[in-house]
Amino acid sequence: MIQETVALGLSDRATKHKKAIQAEMQRREDLKNEKRRQEEEAARAKERRRERRMCLKEQKRISELTDVISLNVVPAAELKDYTVSMPIYDVRDYKLAAENGPGIFTFGGLIGEIMISLSAFYETMITRMEIPSFEMRKDQILKFLEDLLLDGMNQEACYMRVKKELLTEREMLEEDDEMQATKAAEKLATGQNIAQFGMQFLLSTDKAKMGLNDDIIRDVFYAICKINYYETQEPVPIPEDEELTDEQKERFAEQNEEIERTNELFAKMKNFAKLVNPSTEEVVAEDPEQVVNEPEAEEKCLVRVQNYRDPVSIDSEAPGLQQAANASTMSKDQHQSRVSVGGGDGDASQ
Repeated sequence: MIQETVALGLSDRATKHKKAIQAEMQRREDLKNEKRRQEEEAARAKERRRERRMCLKEQKRISELTDVISLNVVPAAELKDYTVSMPIYDVRDYKLAAENGPGIFTFGGLIGEIMISLSAFYETMITRMEIPSFEMRKDQILKFLEDLLLDGMNQEACYMRVKKELLTEREMLEEDDEMQATKAAEKLATGQNIAQFGMQFLLSTDKAKMGLNDDIIRDVFYAICKINYYETQEPVPIPEDEELTDEQKERFAEQNEEIERTNELFAKMKNFAKLVNPSTEEVVAEDPEQVVNEPEAEEKCLVRVQNYRDPVSIDSEAPGLQQAANASTMSKDQHQSRVSVGGGDGDASQ
């Protein structure tokens, strides 16, 4: 009996001792794991701080490079108050800018801005429940152009440059200006024979994503072509008939007055809206038989933004120019971006 009691006590003590040893081993293992986790977290935090410092250095270097390019590469810009008579050019219209002076550069010029604005207005109106039957007709757009362009707008504001004549000789001779404008507008709406880079870009993109409405584009082109192909109408001759009443003679006179007003209106509008074929605007040299074309502006410039791992060498005499020269060094394996700079007009499309 005594032996059994002693054996039972020893067994209980051995069990407790074993559990104590296991608990101590687990505690030491937990301490090691916690220490290892803290070391790994500290290493990750150190790496994040190092990457952040690199990013800040890169950001500062890019900012300094941007300032260098702005001051030494891109010509100094001029701040002017906007006036309605300020020229509005399509992108890359460097020749027109050199001739007519500084202005605003937009994709498609004023015509592109009109298309974008009217498309946004039209899409907004048709989605409103209180105006379910809203529509925008060609004659309304033509009237809109009349009110817009004759209100002090710069001449040639809506000149559309095309590569060649849009209509055949037969169409020019046999069809009226209404049919001519419709056919020419259909061709322009598909991007055919357009010589303007910005307008080609607008028409070649996904118009739905750009918010451009195909009908609005076609109707704006129709209004431009209607003005371009309009032919001066002759007054209606009043028949020398004694049987004509005074009322009939007055009706003839009113009709002729309306024709005269229309002729004067379209004659003014032709100064603002017109289809221009650049191939006919060639510069004639001193020799009458020799015709030369003005060379295109040198507009392409490649710029590489330096990575923070690249060394920077700055000349003490001209640090800004030297840094800009280093930044313009190109490599096939390096990040490249294209900047279009147009002959001193301050326009850059990136």
